[in-house]
Amino acid sequence: LGRPAKESWAEIWHLLGPKYAAGLAGQPATWGEDQPLMLDRNGHPEEAYFKAAFTPVPDGTTASGIGGVLASVVETTEQVRKTAALSQAHADAERDRTWLYAFIVLLLSVEWWLRRRAGLR
Repeated sequence: LGRPAKESWAEIWHLLGPKYAAGLAGQPATWGEDQPLMLDRNGHPEEAYFKAAFTPVPDGTTASGIGGVLASVVETTEQVRKTAALSQAHADAERDRTWLYAFIVLLLSVEWWLRRRAGLR
């Protein structure tokens, strides 16, 4: 806290800088949900996800009329990962159900074949 955003977010400033510049130029607020960013955490790169809004802050005392940019940021990494895991679990369950149906059809076919062979109907 208290450091310039360019220093605090050096590894992703190439992505954030234009958003700040747009806000300082008086362009409308921008936002994004579940944006993937590679951050340097604990000395190694880590993919994290964020919901963020960048809003110009009006200031009538400055020549541009903009005093800064308010960045409202919430990390959504855990939610994104849980959603991905749930989607994968659903896909796995669907695949397993397909195999189960195929196995049941196979068993019924074998039963039918054995009954015919035994002369049963």
